[in-house]
Parts: sequence; structure tokens; C-alpha cells
Amino acid sequence: MKAKLILFVLFFIGKNLVVAQSLATLRGVLTDKSGETIIGASVILFKDRVKKAATSTGIDGDYSVNTDGGTYDVEFSCVGLKTLRINNVVLHAGQIVKLNEILEESPEVLPYCRYIHRLPIIEQDNTSASFRLDKEQIKNLPTRDISNMANLNWNILTRY
Repeated sequence: MKAKLILFVLFFIGKNLVVAQSLATLRGVLTDKSGETIIGASVILFKDRVKKAATSTGIDGDYSVNTDGGTYDVEFSCVGLKTLRINNVVLHAGQIVKLNEILEESPEVLPYCRYIHRLPIIEQDNTSASFRLDKEQIKNLPTRDISNMANLNWNILTRY
């Protein structure tokens, strides 16, 4: 019985080692022209114009992608910066390829986001947790039981 257990454990350890050695790793750091690292940029690997793997840069602008060996097109993109595409990056199984790149600012104007402020998150003048309901709001409540009304969180019921 012990022999079977040992063989079982060795099989799974060996399998993981073989899988780890069959993957290629692409890693590097993205910076801008001034040398500042770029946080949250997208790194996408394409093989035959099909997305095969993707990640984003971390707080230090670093990224790491594990994938099968092969020839990939690598695309780096981030809001406010030009998208950079590097074609024919060859990754070999069991090897690490380093690809550090610099992204340039984009001259394009970004579309604006419209933010509508409806209700304050914190009402500074209100020191209680109470709220008032008018006749119409009471009529539209999802319950008719008065004991359940006390348990309602009005912020959940309000549609912004």
C-alpha cells in the first residue's frame, strides 16, 4: 500500500515538473520615456492572430506570462499611451525571455467619462441612521409587513 502511495505522489510531482518545463516564460518591465514604470498596462500574446495569453503589469511595471513555446506577436497597451506591437517573438519551452519596453504618450484625445453625482456617500450633517419615507415610497416597498420594514436598508432600495 505504501508503494502505491509513493508512486502516486511521485507521478503527480513528476507530471508538474514536466508541465513546468514545457512552458515558456515572457517577462519584463514597461516604462514611459521618463523612466517611470507603467502600472496596469495590458500585455497580450497573439499566435496566428488569436489571443493566447494575457496579463497586466504590476506596481513596479513588471509582468510575467507563462505559455506554450512558439512564435508570438506581443502587444503592450495602456490608456493614454501608444499601443506597441512586437511581432515574431520566439519563446522556447523551459526558457525565460526578457522583453523590456518603453511606451510613448499618445497624442489622441481620450473620450471623457461623465460622472453624475446623485447622493453623497456620507452626509456630514446627518448623525443618525434614520430615514424618512413619503407616501409614494411606502406604497412601492417590496413588503407590507411593518416588522420587515424596520429591517430594510434604504440605500439598497434606492435606485441611483
